[in-house]
Amino acid sequence: MLKKHTAILCFSLLSLGILAACSSAKPVAVSGTELWVIPGAEPGAEPWAPNIAVTAFTTDASERNQLDDVRAIRELAHTITVEFGRFRVMPDNFVDDFMVFHEVPPGEVTQYRFYDLFSRSDISFVLSGTVSLDAEGYKINFTFVKMKKREYYQSANIRVKKTGRNINAGIRKAIPEFLRSIPLDSSDFDYSEGAARFAIGDRGPAGGTIFYVKGNHAGGWRYLEAAPADIATMLPWGFSFQGTVVPDAPGTNAGLGEGKHNTDMLYSDRIPADKLSAAQACKTLHFNGFSDWYLPSRDELDLLYQTLSKDGKGNFKDAGYWSSTQSARGAAWFQMFGDGKMYVNGLITDTFYVRPVRSF
Repeated sequence: MLKKHTAILCFSLLSLGILAACSSAKPVAVSGTELWVIPGAEPGAEPWAPNIAVTAFTTDASERNQLDDVRAIRELAHTITVEFGRFRVMPDNFVDDFMVFHEVPPGEVTQYRFYDLFSRSDISFVLSGTVSLDAEGYKINFTFVKMKKREYYQSANIRVKKTGRNINAGIRKAIPEFLRSIPLDSSDFDYSEGAARFAIGDRGPAGGTIFYVKGNHAGGWRYLEAAPADIATMLPWGFSFQGTVVPDAPGTNAGLGEGKHNTDMLYSDRIPADKLSAAQACKTLHFNGFSDWYLPSRDELDLLYQTLSKDGKGNFKDAGYWSSTQSARGAAWFQMFGDGKMYVNGLITDTFYVRPVRSF
């Protein structure tokens, strides 16, 4: 189980086709499409990727061969993090020199006093761990630290026998699973002016496709990225119960950049725990490490058609797609991606396809 901790001053702290979760956090639908993972990035390879340091692991081992194993585990963790591809992994010798120079003990990177030090040094994240001896081998635990947000996450313990093959197999399975479980959003990455340069059609940070580029970063975003696949099942926009319709959010808007606001409004309405709406599916989506997805507004949905689907890009179907823009009580805007026609009067209980998007 992933454990999240937040530091305070006194110190306490999907296979792609997409897994959606309802309010009880149980899986609802998964398609069989293969997960797309961004290729490995050495330092400087991707301008938008944040720096991560893989520190030496702490251990209670004392024998030479055991200490060699611990060093090998750290080296393997570095290699796998590079292969994972979402971060620029700092060279181990740089990390070691940095920590010695600043007197940072490897086991204390979650201490409050070190967060600003790493952030000022352009190290956004730290991956560390502990290796303990037990009766049959090693017990290994990983820690992922977000320096800017003063948060850290701990993995469940994994146990491996003291052989190279078992250690390699265990680490190669555990680290990608752990990294994929870490919630990341736009605030974890550097998208300031001059830091990132995406064009329409480019792959975005979450593995989707850029479908809009704004001329500035006003409002906290510059780019719109579409997920690389639909939510795995067609979904209703809402529900009707004994004359009551939910959600009912007349304050939703149609413009670009409004989908997140709309989705927040729709998600906060009274959807029963055993139901899943289009907005809920997007709001609760965790895909490729990102959790800031939303249901596009009417105009954002139309941009998906005009810039991607119309040219055969984005893996869209010739069918209806929901927007997050309500048109009347019990009705919302939707668009047919076969011909691009937009309709104002979609009954909220109708089921259409859902394509999550995100802004950054």
